[in-house]
Amino acid sequence: MALNTNRLQTGAAELGLNLDKEQLELFTRFTQWLYKENEKTNLVGSADPEVILVHHILDSLSVALHLNGFGGAQVIDVGSGAGLPGVPLAIALPDVRFTLMDASRKRTDFLRSFVEASGLENIEVARARAEEAGREPKWRDKFDSVVARAVAPLPTLIEYALPFLKTGGRLVAQRGPKAPEEVATAARAIKELRGGPAEVIAVHVPYLDFERRLVIIEKVGPTPDRYPRRTGVPAKRPL
Repeated sequence: MALNTNRLQTGAAELGLNLDKEQLELFTRFTQWLYKENEKTNLVGSADPEVILVHHILDSLSVALHLNGFGGAQVIDVGSGAGLPGVPLAIALPDVRFTLMDASRKRTDFLRSFVEASGLENIEVARARAEEAGREPKWRDKFDSVVARAVAPLPTLIEYALPFLKTGGRLVAQRGPKAPEEVATAARAIKELRGGPAEVIAVHVPYLDFERRLVIIEKVGPTPDRYPRRTGVPAKRPL
């Protein structure tokens, strides 16, 4: 299977990103790794090259220009799964440091093997649950941005994500057309975790025929020590 790199380069340019030959080669390699792994573990559903290009790579890259800071910034991808959006963002933004966090050994083993084989020095892979990692000094209050794609309902995601952020950092959550309604249901969680007013931004993903939105929430003060609650509670009893 082959990635259409001309189509990728054109689509990335529409998103404000210029990809060089080395980056295009890394995207081709990532596509190949996803395709091979998907035959064994069904990481991404359909492994059709066009689906990977549009629904996974370009959709991930639509986040890039909304991150908080660039050169030297620290970004964590919570619930990274197959490395989405973290791996495409790390390839496109080599001056930004990315942590890809997931609770699944299968997924983190896949990510580590790809990162090591590809020589991507701006990625760290961590196997951990967000509720536990968000309480650890190594991770808490350390990041400029949190990114998340298809992880959890927004109130639960906010409890997972905001403890990782520095004050002034931002959560950039990829959502669908119901994002404004989701923000309304997450009002208590945003307030409790010390988030500021949520901003909902419509984004156009090249070649994608349905609507995507980003929910962006800035952390305006320290998250109270009682959050995140113990493992499983944010999902079972969202704020």
